[in-house]
Amino acid sequence: MDDGITCDCCEKKKGWEGLPAVAPDGQNWPLDIAASIIGVPEKDLRDLVRILGLPPVGTVRTSSYRRSGRNPRAYSGTKLVKICEAIRKLALEL
Repeated sequence: MDDGITCDCCEKKKGWEGLPAVAPDGQNWPLDIAASIIGVPEKDLRDLVRILGLPPVGTVRTSSYRRSGRNPRAYSGTKLVKICEAIRKLALEL
């Protein structure tokens, strides 16, 4: 039954809004750090994440407390490695 009252709790939030903070424990990586660890160009990794629609798990603080601004989005390191390994395997097969 629609009574005209709606909430915004179920709406998909865009960008960084609504992403939880994750601990810098090595499990979740920002894309720039992931690219250097995995050994792929950052632009290629960003394109892969965008094409596959991989959602971020949260944001991670990578700088000092006094810096203002947004913290970068963090993605599951395990998933990023799996994506890159699958692409490398596909490149070798082709």
